[in-house]
This record gives sequence, structure tokens and C-alpha cells, in this order.
Amino acid sequence: MAKELIQKAIDRGASDIYLIASKEKYKLYFRQMTARVLVEEIELEVGLALLTHFKFLAGMNTGERRRVQLGACWYELEESNAKRLRLSTVGDFEGNESLVIRLLHDQNKELDFWFDEELDIYDCKRGLHLFAGPVGSGKTSLMFDLARRHFTDLQVITIEEPVELIDSDFIQLQVNEVIGNSYDELIKLSLRHRPDLLIVGEIRDKLTAQAVLRASLTGYTVFSTVHAASVRGVIQRLSELGLSHWEIKNALSSVVYQRLIAGKGVLDIAKNEFESWSSENWNKKLISYLQMDILHLMKPRGKKLGLIKQAKLIQLMGNLLNSGFNLGEVIKFLSLSKLVEKEFTLKMKEGVASGQSLSELLESLSFSKNVVTQLALVEVHGNLSGTMQLVELHLKKQLKVKKKLVEVATYPVLLLIFLVGIMWGLKNYLLPQLNSGSNFATLLINHLPLVFFSFGAFMFLLTALSVTLFKRKSAIKNFTFLAKLPLIHPFIRLYLTAYFSREWGNLIAQGVELRQIINLMKKQKSRIFSEVGEKLDLDLNAGRSFEQAVSNLKLFLPELSLMIEYGAIKDKLGLELSLYADECWEQFFTKIDWLMQLIQPLIFVFVALMIVLLYAAMLLPIYSNMGSGI
Repeated sequence: MAKELIQKAIDRGASDIYLIASKEKYKLYFRQMTARVLVEEIELEVGLALLTHFKFLAGMNTGERRRVQLGACWYELEESNAKRLRLSTVGDFEGNESLVIRLLHDQNKELDFWFDEELDIYDCKRGLHLFAGPVGSGKTSLMFDLARRHFTDLQVITIEEPVELIDSDFIQLQVNEVIGNSYDELIKLSLRHRPDLLIVGEIRDKLTAQAVLRASLTGYTVFSTVHAASVRGVIQRLSELGLSHWEIKNALSSVVYQRLIAGKGVLDIAKNEFESWSSENWNKKLISYLQMDILHLMKPRGKKLGLIKQAKLIQLMGNLLNSGFNLGEVIKFLSLSKLVEKEFTLKMKEGVASGQSLSELLESLSFSKNVVTQLALVEVHGNLSGTMQLVELHLKKQLKVKKKLVEVATYPVLLLIFLVGIMWGLKNYLLPQLNSGSNFATLLINHLPLVFFSFGAFMFLLTALSVTLFKRKSAIKNFTFLAKLPLIHPFIRLYLTAYFSREWGNLIAQGVELRQIINLMKKQKSRIFSEVGEKLDLDLNAGRSFEQAVSNLKLFLPELSLMIEYGAIKDKLGLELSLYADECWEQFFTKIDWLMQLIQPLIFVFVALMIVLLYAAMLLPIYSNMGSGI
């Protein structure tokens, strides 16, 4: 279970895993961007076993549940893949221990910034360079990146608790208070090795602050992090740690404040006048960027926004909106990001000016009706963060499936084209020379290209006819028919169950009454969503309960109606449906991955049979002529 947990967190792009204790159970959360998302609730015994497992691997005291403990380890995953983890445990006043796991970044991964011009010319001169920002904003990654850029083949020593990013070119020391290796002692030791750069993981106390100060005043280049909310906040924090105004002025060379927006860094770099530094200067610089008439590198290719850009757009917009930006500011930021072409940002500006909502804006950018429906419902249930993350996940999964289909189909399609070419050559050049009459092989070679193309044309016409008929019929009838087909019914039912469970769970958790939910469903853009709303409305008016009305629809898994009944009894229907939806989505995408792996072997088997048939058809006329000549 532990390995599955880490892999699931990586797949979802989580930065942290929370295992939070209560009296009766453990709650498992993922930190995804700025939101903490509930994944599931697990039994107390299972949670304790997981906690003990991770503490053992990180070299922590598994018998101590009261004191705060820190640790780190490499966690082995499938296919010789390993992930670096940083762990922290704490026990509450009742002795219940909770665990937080930070999934550390890949040290080989390049940093990405919205505005990195100043970083390119950053001067790592002697003195103290401090990095501040929220937890998980990439302060350590930025320090290591600058070290690799400016101190190649030089002596770099790092002091951390624990070591996060591993680099074989650096001398990396780990704080261990038990054996006397404190920050202060290790800094003194490091200076004897005459480092060109000293990286101190964090300034936490007066002793460390004084040691870092002495190193920088002695003439060394020192990087370190400090907890502060701005450039001016860094100076205030140093003063609280006992450093004088004179010491700060003479030692400090720069302060870098960093934030992550949609996975990319935004930097505020100050090199002087730290105490009077105002974020307004930074904001003015951003506004000047935002108001520039940018010549986009990518030319428009049409009026429809591609899946890749849709996924990136959702990721960026969700993060900005959750960070307090309004819709107008988000669109200005998009103009600078070069993520979407100018015609799209202009269309969005016009939409905002005319009072359009977020869902209406995305509908104008050709997002699917399902995405538009989910974002329209946000205006009611308010779970913007969770919905944007879900939409982003779905778009990325679609991209993954699309990419996999292309990979699966490319080589077999080329082989088929090659086979058709060989057949055509046999028909026009080889068979006339053999003069073999009208035996089976000759007929096969003569007509196989025609059969092949006729079959392709038939499948194309059948698909076009099916799509036309499906558009004319109701969505419920279409999906009910698809849900009965032997091979695809698990996918259809899983998708619909997850889709509806998620939206119902969000709405119910926000206190929206069932009657209001039905009325909302009937007004949505998605045909299946609105038609299910109409059907539920009829059943509820006929006196049926919600779970009975859902069970009458043969679109969903049978467990959904049971989950509704179970959640209603516990008075936690919204939470239960949300957790059930997460589980269904997990199963759905697992099945999709399995299907992608199955398709390619089947295609190759078909191509192999065609090749065997081709050889047989080519050799039969030859043996026939040889027999007739004997």
C-alpha cells in the first residue's frame, strides 16, 4: 500500500502527502499546487502501519510518538525508479502521531520561471544571498540551480537538515544534533575547507544566523533560506534573530523572494535598499510586462484551442484564481505567458467586458461541454480548486491517451501501407508474368487491395452514420446502448459514475438541496447531464427516492445507488460521493492504460497475419506453375 500511495501522489502531481491522525482513523491528503485535497480515510491500524513503515525507512525512532522527528530516504518504486522523500512527524497532546511526506524534486529537472531575465544575469558575488518564499516554492532548487550555473568545477559545500537534493559534485553535510553536528558547528568546519560557495539549508536560530553572518563577512559566498513573507520581511526576520543593522548592511548582497504560479516561479530580486524595498516596484514591472504588445512566438493555427494548451490554461488559471487574482488580472497574465495566441486572449477580454462567467469564457475557446458544465456548477458549490484540478487531470489523461494511440498506430499503419503497396505490385507485375489463370491465390491478390480499401470506406461510413444517429437520439438512449455493449460497457459506466458522483458530491457538500441540484442539471450545456436531470426529476416527482431513481438508470455502476444510501444514513453523502468518485476515476484511467497496452499487440498480430497471407498468396502461384511444367 505504501508504494501505491507514493506512486499515486507522483501521478497526481502532489508535492506533499499528509497522514493526519484522529481517535478512530487516519485521513490521507495530497497537496496539489495550493490546495490540500482529501484522498481517503483509512483505518487506524493501517495508518499506524504506514507511519511506522516510513519512519523505519527514514531512520527515525519508530518507538517515539511524542517528539517532533525529521528524516529523509530514497523510496524504491517500480522499474528501478526511486523517489527522494523528506519526512516530518509530530504527536498531538493525546499521543496521536501525524506524518507529512515531502516528495522532493528531481535534481535534474530544469527550473521554469515566468520572468527569468534577471536570473540569467544574477551576480553571485561574495557575501550573503538569502532566499525566501512560501513552503514548496522552490527555494532550495533555485539555490542549487544557481550553484550549478556559477560554481562549476569549484568547491561547493552544503549543510542541510535533511539533505534534499543530491549532487555528486557538491560536498553535502547533514545536521545531526545527537552527535553534535549542529548548523553552527558544521559551518565552522566547512570554512576550514575553503569553499567557493557555502549553502546553508535554513537560518532557524540566532546561532545559525551569527555563523552565516561570520562566514559572509569573512569573504565567502553564502546561500541560505529564511522564512519571511517579502524582501522587507527578510530584514525584519534577521533583526529578530539578533543581527544588527550594521551587520545586515555589510553582509547582505541580495534577497530573492520566490513564489510559484502554475508550477512556474515568479521572482522578486533585491540587491540594495532592502529595508525600504517595496513590492510595488515589482508589481509595476509585472504590469509593464502585462501591458506590452507581445509578438507571440506561436502563430494561430485555427480557432480551436488544442488539448495541450487547454490543460496548461486550466492549470494556470486555477492557480491564479486560487491565489486571489480576479478574472481580468488572470487574462492579462495570460497575454504575457505566451500560452495562448493573441486571438484567444482578445476573445477572453471581450467576454469579461461583456460580463461572461468563467465557464462561458472557456466555452468560447472550444472547451468540451463536460468541462463547461463542471465549471458552471462551481458557481454554485464553490469548489473551484478541486474542479480545476480535476479538469486539468482529465485533459492531461486525454493527451496521454491520444499520444499513446498515435504511438500504437503509427508503425502498424506504415506496415499496412507497405503491404498494400506490395499487393499492388504483385497484382500488376508478378501475376501477369506467372499466367496462373484464376486460382484462389490469384483472385486473393487481385482483390485484396480492393477489399482492404472497401473495408476502410465501410468503417468510415459506419462511424459517420453512427455519429449522425447518436446526435439525433437522446443522450440517455445513446449511453444506455453503449453501456450494454460487451467490450466498452465497463468504460462507459465507470466514466459516467465518476463524473456524476463528483458533481453531486461537490454540490451536496456545499449544502445545495437535491431539488436545486436537479434544476441545475436541467440547465447545463452537457446533454447527458441535462437529460439525467430531467429523468431524475420525473422519478422524484413520482415518489421514488434519490437512490431508487439513480438505480433505475442503467448508466451507472450498481454500487452508486448503494453508496448514496450509505452516505445518506451516515449524513456524509457529499464526502462519500467525492471519495467514491476519486476511486472510480482511478479505476477508469487504469483501465484506459490497460487498453492502450492491449491494442498494439493486437494490431501487430493482425499485420503478422497479413504478411503470412501475403507470402502464401505469392508462393502458391509459383508452386502451381512449377507443378504444371513438370
